[in-house]
Amino acid sequence: MFDLGHIDSIKHSHKDFSDKIETQRIWENTYNKRQIRQILREEFKDLFKDDEEYLNVKLDIMGIVAEREHVYFDTIIEMLVEKGNISESKQTISEVLMELCERDYIDLEPIKGNQKIWRNYIINPETASRIEELKSLPPMIVEPLKVNYKGNNRGSGYLTIGSDSLILNNNHHLGNLSTDILDRYNQIPLTINTDVVKNIRNCWGDLFDEETNKLTEEYKVKLESFEKFERLSIKFIAMLVNQGNRFWHTHKYDKRGRIYAIGYWINSQGNSYQKACVEFYNKELITDEINFF
Repeated sequence: MFDLGHIDSIKHSHKDFSDKIETQRIWENTYNKRQIRQILREEFKDLFKDDEEYLNVKLDIMGIVAEREHVYFDTIIEMLVEKGNISESKQTISEVLMELCERDYIDLEPIKGNQKIWRNYIINPETASRIEELKSLPPMIVEPLKVNYKGNNRGSGYLTIGSDSLILNNNHHLGNLSTDILDRYNQIPLTINTDVVKNIRNCWGDLFDEETNKLTEEYKVKLESFEKFERLSIKFIAMLVNQGNRFWHTHKYDKRGRIYAIGYWINSQGNSYQKACVEFYNKELITDEINFF
């Protein structure tokens, strides 16, 4: 059972606006996922301390596979070559992959004109925990900036991050995008319902075998992942509440034009528990009176 006792230590505090701006900047630097690449390079550099040729390619491939357990060759090419992260060719990357396979760091599985790349290593638990924290920035504790201030469909409102695309999942384009509605959504202050957090736990269904009522091996892994998610969710919730319990989501479009609140640990569009944890900061009394004017 996951211990939620530390949630009782949450205290409401009202920080000066200048303090909140500084805290927001610190959070953006601390939890920016762009750190992951360098963190993983440091993780694997000792494996290649005597290598000079294509060192960064080797480190980046090891890092990409480490995050995902397995990945396709086409994905490696997209992440490294097509996005301009390295200058080497596809042929060079293929040669590096073969070398890593020969050294038993990865396995290659041919699949219909592609290659599935499997990892043969486990990263340091501390490194894994740090990377887990970087999956998503926490909500903002100051109102987001105007989006798309350079007119290039980038910049979702963070104070120090202006290059993130307003279109999710590598679908960025420079076409017309209705960004005023994103600004409207970004301006809505939210708050955590601490009664829900303190008294109700998130849950994950189907963790037990229906016939034996015992935890199956398949779901033990899922349970471990879920409890890790729950611990980090509580951590970020406590951070928000201790900053006055008033925060803002940023929002982005998908390629079909649907709008999503951005957030992994805390999200008003998450499962039923996550939705119950988030409510409007500004409350209105609902009565049976109807006022049309």
